[in-house]
Amino acid sequence: MDKMSTIWVTVPEAAAALGVSDKTIRRRIKEDKFEVKHEGRRLLVRLDNQLDIMTDKVSKDEVIADLRSQIGELKAQLKEKDEQLKIKDDDLRRKDEHSEQSKERADTIILQLTRQLEQSQRLLEYHQEPWYRRILKRRSKPEMG
Repeated sequence: MDKMSTIWVTVPEAAAALGVSDKTIRRRIKEDKFEVKHEGRRLLVRLDNQLDIMTDKVSKDEVIADLRSQIGELKAQLKEKDEQLKIKDDDLRRKDEHSEQSKERADTIILQLTRQLEQSQRLLEYHQEPWYRRILKRRSKPEMG
């Protein structure tokens, strides 16, 4: 092959050109299906301009197997995210329940204090009247709760 028919690309570029994952390209490199060279810290893969490699070295079954592998990984990630969402949802529910209980408790305390205040006001009014008015009116002493 002459220099015009050969190109050198990075692993991600090779994967994109061939329609496979980076993982597949790296596996094929280990299987010596691609010629590689290092340019600095980058690993370059040799591809022909015509991309006959796709039909010669990557079969449909391998592409399907790679896609199934990717689908499996994505399903595992989705399941993990669903579990995380369920945990967060449970936490929010517990916080909401705790908040409702706190509101009910506060309302109960306010109601009890209001009743006590009203009773204290009635008792104070009763004791502020002169004794003779209390007797003449024959008003009974306010009840204490």
